[in-house]
Amino acid sequence: LKLKRHDGTEVDVELAAIPYDDESEFEGAPSIMLMARDVSERNRASRQITAREEHLRKIMDTVVDGIVAMDQSGTIETVNPAAEQIFSYQPGELVSEKITLLMPEEVASQHHGFVSKYLSTGNATGQSTVVGKRREFEAQKKDGTVFTIEIAVSTLKSVGRQLFIGAVRDITARKQNEANLRNLATTDPLTKMPNRILFNEHLIEAVNRADNGDHQIAVMFVDLDNFKNINDAMGHLTGDRVIQTAGKRITACVRDQDTVAHVGGD
Repeated sequence: LKLKRHDGTEVDVELAAIPYDDESEFEGAPSIMLMARDVSERNRASRQITAREEHLRKIMDTVVDGIVAMDQSGTIETVNPAAEQIFSYQPGELVSEKITLLMPEEVASQHHGFVSKYLSTGNATGQSTVVGKRREFEAQKKDGTVFTIEIAVSTLKSVGRQLFIGAVRDITARKQNEANLRNLATTDPLTKMPNRILFNEHLIEAVNRADNGDHQIAVMFVDLDNFKNINDAMGHLTGDRVIQTAGKRITACVRDQDTVAHVGGD
C-alpha cells in the first residue's frame, strides 16, 4: 500500500489491523488499531533485484553462444534459446533433463566419472582438464545427429550447491572449413592423390613407427618413361589423363595403409 507523508512524498507501507477493546465514550463500538511499517527500502531493493534478473535474462536470451547450467548430479537447470537451437530442442524441453541427453553414448558413459573426479580433486588441485578451459567435444542433437562443439565450463557455488555452467558453440562449419583447407593444402589437384606435403607427413610417421617397432619401410619413386613425347604428340589433356590413370592403377596395387602420392610433373 502507498501512503503519503505530510510533505507529499509517497511511501510503501505494510499495514496490520488489530482489534482491541477501547474503554471510551463509544461504548459497544468495535475498535481497530492500524500498525504501519515503512517498507520503501525493502521494496526498492526487491525491484532492483527483479530488474537485474530481467536484465540477465535478456542477455541470456540474446547471446549467440548456448548457455547450459547443471547441478552436480548432471540435471539441467537453465538453458538459453541459443542452446535449445544448437541442440534442436523446443523451449523448455531440456530443463530437468540429464546433461548426458546432449552427448553421444561413448561420451555420456564417461561424463559421471569426469564430474566425480572434479568434485573430489579438481576443485582443490586445479588439475581439471575441462573446467576453466575451452575444449572441443562431440555432442548430439535431438534427432541423434552427432556434431562438434566448442565448450568452456565454469563453476558457481550458490546456496551451498555446486553448479556447472557451459558456454557452447557449434563449430561444425568451422571444422568443415578447416578440413577443406587442409584438403586443398595436401591433395594434388590433378589426381586427387596426396601431394608432397602429405607424403612427407606420412613418411615421417612411418619412420617413427619403424623406429619404435621391429619392421622396415620401403619408399619407391615411379617415373613415366617418355611422358614428354605423349604431351608433345597428343597434348597436355591426354597427358593429364595418363597421369590420372597411372595414379589409380598404382594405388590399386598397394594396401590401404600405404601411401601413393603425386609429387612431380610425371
